[in-house]
Amino acid sequence: MQEASATSQSIAIRDLVTLQSLTEAGMNLVSITISPLAKAAGTPVPQLALPRDCVLVALVRGEDLIYPRGDTTLQPWDSLFAVVDQAAEEQLRTVLTQLP
Repeated sequence: MQEASATSQSIAIRDLVTLQSLTEAGMNLVSITISPLAKAAGTPVPQLALPRDCVLVALVRGEDLIYPRGDTTLQPWDSLFAVVDQAAEEQLRTVLTQLP
């Protein structure tokens, strides 16, 4: 049974969830959970190859709300919120879920 939970969790971790469409121009507020297996876990925000049309808005780490800045390092299980152009969503997903 534990194996099924791990599989479900790893599938969910890859999901970039659109929370809100912000404009007719195609910007979305999205959320993704950082997998402990992803290269992004343990990576400082400035070292991420984020799409140009993307802004990291906030991350939730446990009970803490953090506004990502240059000195912020993503940690496993962080819930990250971003505003991103729809055309750049797949690139953002790749950056945040790529395995080492």
